[in-house]
Amino acid sequence: MVEACVSVVIPVYNAANTIEATLNSVFAQDTDRIQIIVVDDGSSDNSYEMVSKYSEKGLRGKTIVIARQENRGVSAARNKGIGMAKGEYLFFLDSDDLLEPDCLSELCKEAESSNSEVVMCGFDEVAEDGTVLTSFGQHYRFPDKGADGKRLLQLLLKKSTKIWTSSAIYSKSLIDRSRVSFTEGAKFGEDQEFILKAVFNARKTSCVERTLSHYVIRENSSMRRKGLSHFHYVGSMLRVQNYLAKHKCSKKILSLVRKSKIPEAYMDVFALLARGRDNQQLLRILLRHRVIRRQISDTSILVDPRIWLKSVLLLHAPKIVYSFWQKTS
Repeated sequence: MVEACVSVVIPVYNAANTIEATLNSVFAQDTDRIQIIVVDDGSSDNSYEMVSKYSEKGLRGKTIVIARQENRGVSAARNKGIGMAKGEYLFFLDSDDLLEPDCLSELCKEAESSNSEVVMCGFDEVAEDGTVLTSFGQHYRFPDKGADGKRLLQLLLKKSTKIWTSSAIYSKSLIDRSRVSFTEGAKFGEDQEFILKAVFNARKTSCVERTLSHYVIRENSSMRRKGLSHFHYVGSMLRVQNYLAKHKCSKKILSLVRKSKIPEAYMDVFALLARGRDNQQLLRILLRHRVIRRQISDTSILVDPRIWLKSVLLLHAPKIVYSFWQKTS
């Protein structure tokens, strides 16, 4: 058996309607140097049975490992997958997203040739029928190859580029050395928290300047549901700030997190809540919360003018902002 270049970790929870297409996109990869790790997170549908059938098929030289656990959340499932990984690199794939056939081979090739610990690619947001909703190039650019993690982290925080859950591979030695893992219990933002921490610790990064991954936007996605659990995203960004401060990160990067990333997280959550009209009273209560107001107002026009303007409007003219968010729901 050829040693695996990359271990693909796929958490599964009640994904019977999507997991087959996702797994097919992995089996269609043009390299055999893949270990596929599927962690069923206590599904109550027939997801586990569907995945199990793949172990009986011709795997085209690839290996598949299937594990089960009680429902503990996506972070616990991914962490379990990390512990089972045998590949030199890790790749995290959600159970409803898709890859181009040469995604993993191109990422591995670039990682091996450049000796990089993180290698990213472009990704498109697509509808369930495959229609491209937002392409990578519409909002982002590829970073320079060879940058260290701290340089790439600055670009991510400035939103000039972006890494999504399934648009990068990470050296297993990087994850082991830095002891980065997914925060268990976090419902939102845990993927970005992991990405930012991992990138910060990378000695060298690179990219493949192509779109190789597809983030499928689904109508019933948990991200589209409105509720207070979305404040977990704010918690994830606060943990990033604390982590970077603990590890003696530069003042410039810490300022980007404190004056842009954390307020932006609040903006995203408040926008979701505002689009549910039943949440109007709740929003007013939250905006009177001193800690929340302080963290939102901690923006800087010099760091992020757009977030600064949104924060000023939210704090001093919330009805205008609510009306805008409701119209753009």
